Amino acid sequence: EDSTSNERVLWNKHGSLVVGAGDVGSKVFELDQEEAATLSKDEHMVLRWKFDVAPSDLDVVFSLLKGNCHSPEKQSRADYIIQNRTVTGGAAGETEAAFDIENACTLLWSNAGSWVRPRTIKYSVDVVALKD
Repeated sequence: EDSTSNERVLWNKHGSLVVGAGDVGSKVFELDQEEAATLSKDEHMVLRWKFDVAPSDLDVVFSLLKGNCHSPEKQSRADYIIQNRTVTGGAAGETEAAFDIENACTLLWSNAGSWVRPRTIKYSVDVVALKD
C-alpha cells in the first residue's frame, strides 16, 4: 500500500526574510475557511516547517506560536508550541496544533542577541491533511 495516499497537501509556501541585528522577524500563516472546510472527519491537519539560517555558522532563536501574532503585544500573550529554541544552521519539524487559534500560526525568528550581523532565513511551510 502506498503510504502517500494517507496525506494530502493543502498548500506549500516558501520564501526568505532578512532579520537585522537586534531585530525579530516573523511570518504569519493562515488557513482560510474553504481550506479548513475540506477536512473530512477522518483527517487532521499538520503543519510541516523547515528553515535554513545564513550564514550557516550563526544561530537564531526560533519560536512557533498559535494564532496571528504579528505584534510584540500579541507575542507576549501567545500560546507557544515552541518557545525560544536556539538553532544554528537550520531546523525542521511538524506539529498538529498550529491552527487551533484563529486558523493561523506565527513563525518567529529572533536575532535580538546580535549586535552586528543580520541573518537570512529561508523557509518552507506545508499544510498537510493526514488520514487518521
